[in-house]
Amino acid sequence: MVTKITIIRLEVDNSDISFVTFFSDKKWSIQVMYRGAPQYPIITDQNPIYEAKDSRDKKITKILLRLGVDKKVAENLLFAMMAQAGKRIDEFNFLEIAVDSDDEKSITDIFPESVILRANDILNHGDPFEFYLAKWKQCYAIINDMIHSDQ
Repeated sequence: MVTKITIIRLEVDNSDISFVTFFSDKKWSIQVMYRGAPQYPIITDQNPIYEAKDSRDKKITKILLRLGVDKKVAENLLFAMMAQAGKRIDEFNFLEIAVDSDDEKSITDIFPESVILRANDILNHGDPFEFYLAKWKQCYAIINDMIHSDQ
């Protein structure tokens, strides 16, 4: 199974630094980018980046300090990034909902076994087109009867 990850890029006033965040495995991940290169570690947390969380925020600040950014500047960059994320809350909410709803269901989760057995029988031993045509005629007859009974 291939996991598709959609990222949200957050730009700040410092052209050398940006942030990338994504939602996966019921956690938000944030990665600092320096001149386009990803910096490690990737920080994960239950809360999205627009919500303050001291332990996560300290880890992000520590990465910025390691890159040679002054502590006060690092705090300002973190605040600017959080403010940028706060302006895009709808995007974050959509991403969280979309990823949560991506839990793939198998066909047996969607249809009862009897339906699957009948479909396989039609595919293996019958004529799927004839089956479809018969169902279409049946639905058309019901709709046609409803239309003519209203007149």
